[in-house]
Amino acid sequence: MDANDQYLQAAVSAAKEAGKIFRRYYGHPKLVQTKGGDANNFVTEVDVRIEQLLRAILLNKYPDHKVIGEELGWDAIGRKDAVWIIDPIDGTTNFIHGIAYCCISIALWDNRGPLVGVIYNPTTSELLTAAKGRGALLRLVKKI
Repeated sequence: MDANDQYLQAAVSAAKEAGKIFRRYYGHPKLVQTKGGDANNFVTEVDVRIEQLLRAILLNKYPDHKVIGEELGWDAIGRKDAVWIIDPIDGTTNFIHGIAYCCISIALWDNRGPLVGVIYNPTTSELLTAAKGRGALLRLVKKI
């Protein structure tokens, strides 16, 4: 198993773990706020909790990596750093209203470009994965 396989496995595992929180609050988050002064740009406490969880899982496994997250910002990034890019709930408006077109998005880039990507929709159990040089796959996963 090469490094990209390990990265992909870590991202899939993190996304599935985050999916537990996602499903628990899907369609009924407790707190909804707007961000950036935009009345159509929402953030929920679930967005923040999922991003915190993803950061903790990925940085625990790869402490030298950096993170860019939609809700919690980014680390200081150097030219040679490996960087996880996280959107904890891509489609927050749909998530709030219980519309199944929303997902957890995770990618890893380094100075050569994208290495792996994961898109997981816990409501439909669809998991899309991609790894550099290996193409992309769509599979259905069992709900945890």
